[in-house]
Amino acid sequence: MHPAWAPNQPHRGEFVKLLVHPAWQKQGMGTKLMQAVERTAKEACFRLLTLDAKRGSNADRLYHKLGWTSVGTIPAFAFDTDGLTPNDAVIYYKNLADE
Repeated sequence: MHPAWAPNQPHRGEFVKLLVHPAWQKQGMGTKLMQAVERTAKEACFRLLTLDAKRGSNADRLYHKLGWTSVGTIPAFAFDTDGLTPNDAVIYYKNLADE
C-alpha cells in the first residue's frame, strides 16, 4: 500500500499488490495480510482505500468477502504473467471512515 499520488487525495491509500504464495492460499493468509494492511492504513490516518483485482480471481473473491465495494470492471486492464493475455480488472474501494 502507498499514499495516492495526487496532491488532492492525501486521505487515500492505494493497494498496489498483494501476493500469497500458492502453498499458503486458502489458509486465511490473504485475509490476515489484508487485515494487517487495513489496520496500518487506519493508523496512518487514511480514510479511503482503493485497489484492483483480476476479475474472477481468488483476490477478487477475497476483497468481496472482506467487505470491499466493487465499482466496476475495466476490460483488458492488465496483462497476465505471460505478458500477452489481457485481463479485466475489478475496481474496489473501502471507506475506513465508516468503520
